[in-house]
Amino acid sequence: MPSPRDPLSVGYDELVWRLLLRAVRNHKQNPKEPTGAEVFVQSPPREFRALDYGRRTAHERAFTRSVYYIVFKVPRNEGVPPKWAAKIVWGPITKRGSRWGRTARVRLFRAGSGSRYVEKIMRRDPWSEDIEGLGSWRAGTRRSVPGDRIDSGRRSG
Repeated sequence: MPSPRDPLSVGYDELVWRLLLRAVRNHKQNPKEPTGAEVFVQSPPREFRALDYGRRTAHERAFTRSVYYIVFKVPRNEGVPPKWAAKIVWGPITKRGSRWGRTARVRLFRAGSGSRYVEKIMRRDPWSEDIEGLGSWRAGTRRSVPGDRIDSGRRSG
């Protein structure tokens, strides 16, 4: 039985579906240089004082999980291979009115289009080979593994 999704990431699903549809439209209009789509992800101010090891808030991690769930897991649950791969680029922390958050730009690529690029990374970056999760978060040589994900430990201060 699959593990249940956390309620915070489920709450982002509707926003993410709309965002991904915009990204698909942008990709179809300009497939050589897909611009993606952008959204402001709001987080409570207290979360910026407790960032995880990847320097993200709990709301930003939930948004990220929602994006990858919809892009990868939904097609697999329906028995079809994923058609898209997503890349999220985060902007700086900003305040819009009374809300704090970051802009997230999501770009979509055809699934499998970056396999040569990934093969180069696998040869170059040690984190990709860190199966046991024994590397260092600070040095970028540690990999998230079940039971020890990058967002499992919140930073203090």
